[in-house]
Amino acid sequence: MNCESIRNQFSSYLDGELASEQSRRVERHLSDCQGCHAQWLELQQLDARLQGLAVPQDLESRIVAAVGAETDAEQQAQPAPPPRGYRKQVVAAVIGLAAMIGLLAVWLRPNMPPVDVPPPLAAVVVRSIGNVQVRAPDAEGWSDVDGPHHALPRGSRIKTPQRGGCEVETATDAQLRLDANTEMVVHGSSHMQVLRGQVWCQAAPQQPLTLGTRPPADTAAVPDVFVCPAASEMQVRVDQHQAAEVGTEPVRKAWQLPLLALPGSDQGELSSLVETLLANVGHSKMQFMNADQIRALGPRGAIPLLMYVREPSSSQQPAVRRQAMQLAAEVADDTALTMLDELLADPDPQIRRLAEATVERLSVGSAR
Repeated sequence: MNCESIRNQFSSYLDGELASEQSRRVERHLSDCQGCHAQWLELQQLDARLQGLAVPQDLESRIVAAVGAETDAEQQAQPAPPPRGYRKQVVAAVIGLAAMIGLLAVWLRPNMPPVDVPPPLAAVVVRSIGNVQVRAPDAEGWSDVDGPHHALPRGSRIKTPQRGGCEVETATDAQLRLDANTEMVVHGSSHMQVLRGQVWCQAAPQQPLTLGTRPPADTAAVPDVFVCPAASEMQVRVDQHQAAEVGTEPVRKAWQLPLLALPGSDQGELSSLVETLLANVGHSKMQFMNADQIRALGPRGAIPLLMYVREPSSSQQPAVRRQAMQLAAEVADDTALTMLDELLADPDPQIRRLAEATVERLSVGSAR
């Protein structure tokens, strides 16, 4: 698909009218073509300016009155009344035309005094750890984030300290999390630029998100541009040499634990991440510890083993999975009953038998 064909679809893509496969074609092309990507960003900025255009509060009433007067005059000359929806259509059309005329007047009047209009809001900082700082588009220095819902206009920069991080939500409902020692430019609600550090993003259900990077200053290289498709997640890391790495689902998110533990975070996501980490611990125990060492841990060693057994990826190593279940069954106490109950329906019959025997053992013990 050539550039002209892609650009002809920009309007439909902006309005979310393309089918899923067409949207993916456009996203793939934007990630490869710098020229089309630049035009796409210009279109997004123009759309934001049009949406933010102010209309006088009394404009509609004045137009309605004017249209009403003209309609009364026409009715005296023509006995047949217009269709019922005609008046509303005329009002809507005139309002739209007036708005466009107003916009053109602003653009075409060179002698108008400059108006101090703040840049459109692109995102907000919803939570942060440590001394996170931002720099407004026209500011000379950095300022501290003053709490949740700190506004980030288009063109803002945000950076996190050596020990810290933050979470950002865009105007399009995308989520981004910045790791420690990370700096990012907010070009718009769906376009960010990672200058250094690590950024995780979750694109909005109906809107892809673009993450760009910055090439080394002493080269003429084109910066990398990564497109996170709608309703998907991605992670981009830029090292000190401006080399970029990108990861797609599933991504490693252990560094996000401090942010997810803050009040107001998604507790379901936190629980899921903790379970994944415990499952990784259980897998590591099976790799680097012998059976006697695991048994010596007692009941506390059973939890990560059972988390590993519950992890879908463990089915790729059935022998290791069964051995982990056997060891967990030997040392588990009643704190593991919830996980054992879930494993009673496991597809592996050996796992089911071990879970059933362990539940029975713990039930008898608690009844005494």
